[in-house]
Amino acid sequence: TSKVPLSALKSLNDLSVLKIERPLDSDELEILSQLESVEELYFVNQGFTEVPSQIFKMKNLRRLFLWGNKISSLPTEIQNLENLEVLSLTGSPMYDTSSIELLQSLPSLQTVYGNTGKINFG
Repeated sequence: TSKVPLSALKSLNDLSVLKIERPLDSDELEILSQLESVEELYFVNQGFTEVPSQIFKMKNLRRLFLWGNKISSLPTEIQNLENLEVLSLTGSPMYDTSSIELLQSLPSLQTVYGNTGKINFG
């Protein structure tokens, strides 16, 4: 299989769902943050220990799936994702109390999935 450069996706104005299955470098993560039409993002088994900060620039993001990573807490920048409705951290050693408090401040958040099951908000 061949690797499609993320820069090629910038011209797709109607791209709403994106699944990343390979590691991205910092330049590619910056390009990802500029894909304004993306509403649903999958980062599966990337080995992340924290959410890449570039994701917090994606203002139209509604569903974020970070399955199989090693994320143990969320930064305050998660509050930038005001349209986020669903967050899945299944496979990550979450939750800490401060992360749940941050998530409660998200106005559109409905559901969070983690190793302990599902938490409904709103």
